[in-house]
Amino acid sequence: MRTLIILLGLAFFVQTSHAQQFPCNNKNLPIIFIHGFLGGGDNWTSLYQDFLANGYCHQQLEVFDWNSIGGDAQKNIQRLDSTIDAVMKRNNSSKVHLIAHSAGGGLSYQYCSDKERAKKVAKYVHIGSSKQKNTINRRIDMLNIYSSADLIARQAGDIDGAINIAFTHADHFQLVTDGNTARAVIHFIMDESIEPQQLKPIKTLQYHENLVISGKACTFGDNQPLEKAKIEIYAINHLTGQRLKKKADTVFVSDVNGRWGPFKAKAFTSYEMVLKPADTAMRTVYYFRDIFIAQNPLVYLRAIPKSGMTAFLLGGVPKDEQQAAVAIFSASRGMIAGRDSVTVNGTSLSTNTFAPAKKNAIAFFLYDDGDKQSSGNGLPAFGATPFLSGVDMFINAKETKVKKKITPPAPIALYYNTRKLVLPARKSKEGVLVAVFE
Repeated sequence: MRTLIILLGLAFFVQTSHAQQFPCNNKNLPIIFIHGFLGGGDNWTSLYQDFLANGYCHQQLEVFDWNSIGGDAQKNIQRLDSTIDAVMKRNNSSKVHLIAHSAGGGLSYQYCSDKERAKKVAKYVHIGSSKQKNTINRRIDMLNIYSSADLIARQAGDIDGAINIAFTHADHFQLVTDGNTARAVIHFIMDESIEPQQLKPIKTLQYHENLVISGKACTFGDNQPLEKAKIEIYAINHLTGQRLKKKADTVFVSDVNGRWGPFKAKAFTSYEMVLKPADTAMRTVYYFRDIFIAQNPLVYLRAIPKSGMTAFLLGGVPKDEQQAAVAIFSASRGMIAGRDSVTVNGTSLSTNTFAPAKKNAIAFFLYDDGDKQSSGNGLPAFGATPFLSGVDMFINAKETKVKKKITPPAPIALYYNTRKLVLPARKSKEGVLVAVFE
C-alpha cells in the first residue's frame, strides 16, 4: 500500500486549465467521468479541460449523467455499460478508464463487481468516495484520492492495493476541481510507471482564447435531458446585469439528448443564458454567468423537474409579481463559513447557520417563506439536505410608481469572495434567477 500525504503548504502547483485544445493523441484510451449525488457532467469541467490540454481528444472524453437521487440501480448500471460500449466503439478501443466522485464511486464498484464488465476497465480513479477493503475488482489499477477536510465522505480512507493520496485542505467538491487532483489523476492515467512523489507539472491552456461553449439542458437532480428546449444567450453589462441588446446574441434549440451549441463567447464578457423548456408547465430559468475564460463543452442549464426529490425541495419557490427567486451556485467547491464570503445585497450567507463545513453547500436558494419579510432564517425544506441551503429572504422585484414616474427595482448584487455578479430583480412569476460562480 502506497500513501502520499499532501499538506496544504506543500501542495502541488498547477493552474486550472480552461482554454483551447492542444494537438491530441488518438491512441489514448478513452475516459468516462461519473459524478456523485446531486451532481452532473459539468462537475468535471476543469479536469476535462486539463485532459484536453495534455493530449486527449474530445471524442475520448465522456461524462456520464445519471439519476443519483432516486434512480433504479440496475438501470444505472445498464446505462453505464451501454455508454462504455458506445465510447469504446467510437474510439475503436477495447477498454476505458473510469474516474468517479462520491456516490459515483459506489456505482463504479457495483459496475465492476461483474467480471465481464470489469474487463472493459483499464484504470480506475476513486475521488472523495467511501473506503473499500480492496481495489475495484482487485485486478484494476486504482488511484484513491480523499481529504481529511471532506466532511461529507467521512468514511473515506486508504484502500489496500491502491495508490492512496490524502489531502488536508480540499472539501468534498473541491476534490474534483483542485489542481492537485488534476495533476495526480493525469499522471496516473497517462503514465502507469510514475510515482506520486515524482509528478511533474502538467500542461495548461492559455486563457481567453477559443471561447467556444456548448452544453446540455436537463433537469436539476435527476439529469433528465430536455429535448426542444429553447436557449437564448445575451451579453450583459456586468455592473447592472442588464442585456446589452434586446435581441439575443444567439438562440439554440436542444436536441433529443438536451445538447445545445456551439457558441463563440467574447472574452471578458458576462452572459445571461435563458432556458425555456418545451414543456410549458416547467419554469423558465435565467442563468447569469461570470466571464468564460476558456473553451467549455460542459455548460449545463438545469430546469426544475415536475416530480421527484428536487421538485419537492423546490416546491416552495414562489411565482408572484412581488419578489425575485434567486439561486447562487458555486461550480468549483463548497461555500464554507470561515473560509468563504458570500453576500447578497450586503447580507452575509456564509454563516455557520447556512454554510457549515459539514453542509458543504454548493447552492443557496433565496426566497420569501410567505410573509413578505426577510427573517434571515433557514427554509425548512433544505434543513437536512446536504449541499443545498435555503434562506428566507424577500427580494423586491416590483417597480415603484411616483407621479407617473416608474422606477425599476434595485438590482441584486452578489459577491462570492472577490468576484461579483449583478442580476436584475426579475419577478419570480417570470422565472427563477440563477447565478453561477466558476
